[in-house]
Amino acid sequence: HRTDACASSLVGRVIGEEKNLYRVQVERERVAGATISGRMSFKARSRLDYPAVGDWVECLATGDPERLVISSVVERKSLLERAEPGTRHGRQIIATNVDWIFIATSMNQDLNAGRLDRYVALAWSSGASPVIVLTKADLSSDATSVLAEIGERFIGVPVHAVSAIADDPAHVLARYLVTGKTSVIVGSSGVGKSTLVNRLLGEEILATMGIREHDGRGRHTTTSRYLFELPTGGLLIDTPGMRELQMTEDENGLEVQFDDIEELTRKCRFTDCEHRTEPGCAILQALASGEIEEERVISYGKLMREVRHQRMKTDSALREEERRKWKTIARAHRERSKLK
Repeated sequence: HRTDACASSLVGRVIGEEKNLYRVQVERERVAGATISGRMSFKARSRLDYPAVGDWVECLATGDPERLVISSVVERKSLLERAEPGTRHGRQIIATNVDWIFIATSMNQDLNAGRLDRYVALAWSSGASPVIVLTKADLSSDATSVLAEIGERFIGVPVHAVSAIADDPAHVLARYLVTGKTSVIVGSSGVGKSTLVNRLLGEEILATMGIREHDGRGRHTTTSRYLFELPTGGLLIDTPGMRELQMTEDENGLEVQFDDIEELTRKCRFTDCEHRTEPGCAILQALASGEIEEERVISYGKLMREVRHQRMKTDSALREEERRKWKTIARAHRERSKLK
């Protein structure tokens, strides 16, 4: 689509990305390769300023009809991201402008509710809505019970069980895969995402590999992100399997995912309660009465510590507060040692 500002300017959507090279769809039947402009690269302050799969971008035409230059990214309506793996201080975009986030996990011995907590919290922080998809249902001895258990833990999040071999996933997920809606599928390596995407596409576009017998895990196949149009009219972004998914400094997703625990923390006697041994701790009282599960409290505490760690990387005041806290703890420990 041509813009009013410049006859040589086009607006398209990024449908593929690999090593800073992009594929942009600018018309129904026209897809072109693209790079970012020098001006855009110069002004970028972080990876978040670069295009990602799902982005709407403004492009400049070149002498080559199959080559464009991306000059800007249109404001995003949703942004799914994670902290960059390793010791870097940046964030990595997983997908943008999506309506639904399919969180795929195997319904076998690799099923991990704590890992799902992490994915769901990040999904809520993105501005899109999470949907849990339990894959390989044919490998579960009691799929109905597992489905009910996950549903009870993740109130407000749709949960579906599929078998890419026996079921028709497009029928199970039909209400999400409609024209005008974009979804992204995420999950650990080998949970069956590529097989699921192939079934949704109706053809074998993505390579798949078998499951390992010794630990129930599949093997990583997808190596880059790509946006596909489905026969149902919806759009789906496939992503590489993630062996590491670190929280960002955004607490919003945790507040939604653990709203019951968040409400209890506001009832603690002390505002800096760590929910361990402090008197008047509402969390400890709820655990003792069976109101909440210990596993969820542990997961909440772990994810909150990660969020705080990410915030300290950019918040000097918070770093100083943490330094004073541990200095006080060390001093108290030395005093107790002297008394002994």
